[in-house]
Amino acid sequence: MMSSDVVPVSHPDDVTSDWLAAVLGQDPEALLSATGSPIGTGQVGENLRYDLRWDDGVEAPATVVVKFPAFDETSRATGVATHSYEREVWFYQLLAPTVDAPTPMCHHGAVVAGTAQMVLVLEDLAPAEQGDQLAGCDLADARLAMEAVAGLHAPRFNDTTLFDLDWLSRATPERSQEVSGMFELLVPGFMARYADRLDDSVMRCVERFNAARSDYFIPWSGPLTLTHGDYRLDNLLFRRDGAGRPVSVVDWGGIGHGRPGADVGYFLGAGLLPEVAAAHELELVEHYHRTMVDSGVEGFDLQECQDDVRRGAFSGLVMAVVASQIVRREARGDEMFCVMAERHAAQIERLDSFNAL
Repeated sequence: MMSSDVVPVSHPDDVTSDWLAAVLGQDPEALLSATGSPIGTGQVGENLRYDLRWDDGVEAPATVVVKFPAFDETSRATGVATHSYEREVWFYQLLAPTVDAPTPMCHHGAVVAGTAQMVLVLEDLAPAEQGDQLAGCDLADARLAMEAVAGLHAPRFNDTTLFDLDWLSRATPERSQEVSGMFELLVPGFMARYADRLDDSVMRCVERFNAARSDYFIPWSGPLTLTHGDYRLDNLLFRRDGAGRPVSVVDWGGIGHGRPGADVGYFLGAGLLPEVAAAHELELVEHYHRTMVDSGVEGFDLQECQDDVRRGAFSGLVMAVVASQIVRREARGDEMFCVMAERHAAQIERLDSFNAL
């Protein structure tokens, strides 16, 4: 059961047993206790797992995950400014049923657009394990990730009705110029902050892209589809016990209408360790493309897909620079942004991405 009522709850302090029982479609008297504990590593949202103790005989989840806006003021303001909060709720309500991407079941979602008043009550995917952006992944997990993102891209590939959803993130000329200007503005802060951490080769790549960014932030004439917008290991949950879905995708606040190669290049660039990427990146692009074709996508040839991914390598570099400067600063976040910059710079060189602009 999922409601779109105006948000009565947007912080753990406001969560009560009565409220949880109600959004799960149960008699409040049947929920004897609800205990929450933090999980995950998100910076624009906060996730708590609630252990629920019900009366005997009640058929209801023993646990749920409740997602709230970020507690940190800077990160919360970023979530409001980027419309991440309403996009995530509306994805679960309007778009998740139309695609094949593996996602948690949404029991309840509510948001007040343009504010930090938002809540989601989601299926708890435990014992699935969150991917680790810093550790990277092996080839088997990367294949699962390619199949999962094809499940998002294929069903709405070149679907012109997506233009009717004006709330989707979209690279309009105006928005592209905004992001381009933001990138230019934030580069000095990024370089100053991480000067002692990043090699000169990474800094040169950032500088070169900054000089050439007008060739990247231009209207795209190729295929368009639904895109995740932050498709990386920290937003994937892998189940290792052979039961249930082997992988699930979370954190849909960046859901957009754009180039499929951005999601693919973004994941492969930062999610693969350098030695895995060097040996298997092109194979994984082919696996993604084959999955798309097998899902019924037509008019999307392999070369077009590969060229799109070459350009998509820059999406991770843009994210590393911009996001590092606009969310709450923390040690793991700093290391993640540096690793992203390093791996995407290597990917850009490996794929000769500047020649794809």
